[in-house]
Amino acid sequence: AMVGGGALLLLGYVASAASSDARARIAVWTGGLALFAMIDVSRLAMGVHYPTDVLCGELLAGAWFVIVTGSLERSRWPSIDIKSK
Repeated sequence: AMVGGGALLLLGYVASAASSDARARIAVWTGGLALFAMIDVSRLAMGVHYPTDVLCGELLAGAWFVIVTGSLERSRWPSIDIKSK
């Protein structure tokens, strides 16, 4: 669930970054988050994970997503040298 959730978040980020239409970005994020939630609910319904396992997986997937997208955004915007010459 953690890997699937992280992958869905990253795919949502890439797909929304590629679109200039706000409605399309909202649709991509809504669909991705709904699928992420369905994965979590299915894990609980099948009894393969405890609720705390699912919650920790969500938190780890979110942390991974923040780290990856943060590094992507950082590489997109080079640092500005503000040293006086």
